[in-house]
Amino acid sequence: MSAPWLVARGLGVSIGGRAVIDDVSVALSRQTLVALVGPNGAGKTTLLRAMAGLLPSRGALTVGGEPVATLPSREKAKRFAYLPQGHAVHWPLPVRDVVALGRYPHGAVDPARLSRLDAEAVERAMRAADLAELADRPVTELSGGERSRVALA
Repeated sequence: MSAPWLVARGLGVSIGGRAVIDDVSVALSRQTLVALVGPNGAGKTTLLRAMAGLLPSRGALTVGGEPVATLPSREKAKRFAYLPQGHAVHWPLPVRDVVALGRYPHGAVDPARLSRLDAEAVERAMRAADLAELADRPVTELSGGERSRVALA
C-alpha cells in the first residue's frame, strides 16, 4: 500500500449545535477503492463532505500532505470530486459543455474555447462515462441515469 494521500485525524462535525461526526480517523491512499456503508442518517454523506472540505470540521485533515483548510477553492476542486445524490441540471447546455465545466479548476473558463489538453480531457471523460454519442444533446433532454453520467464525467 502506498503512502496515505487523504488523512483525517479526530475529525468532527457539528450541525445545529449537535455533533453528527465525532473523532473519525482514516488514512486513504490514492487510487484505492473504499466503500462507506451504513444506515440512512448515519453520517456517511456528512463525513464525505467534511473530508472534501465542503463542511466546517474539527480535527486535522490533509490531502497530499497539505491541510485542506488552507487550500484555495480551485485547488480543492482539482483534488476532490463530489457527486451528490440529488443533483439537478436546469440549463439546456450540450453534454460536452457541461462536462467541460469540470476543466474550470484547471484554467479553462469558456467551454467553447478549450485548449487542446482540456478538449482531450473532456473527450476522455465522455468516453469513460459512455457519453460520446450524446456530446451534442442538451443535458436537459437526457434520462436521470444519463444526467448522472454527465455529472460524473
